[in-house]
Amino acid sequence: MVLGIFNPQISVVAKGLEGKVITMYGSNNLGKTKQSTRMKKPLYLPFEKGLNAIAGVPFMPIKKNT
Repeated sequence: MVLGIFNPQISVVAKGLEGKVITMYGSNNLGKTKQSTRMKKPLYLPFEKGLNAIAGVPFMPIKKNT
């Protein structure tokens, strides 16, 4: 196999959010959960009880090992 080091491929990033995953991270009380409910098709993986105050959001519960 010959490497084409003199003719490399060029990466392309699609415009828009289609096919992309967005992860929001930050300290407490910044409004991450509330802001992300405004996205088109949110799906939550809640690791804490912050979602208890917002109705109508699709989520998949994360079970704790007790």
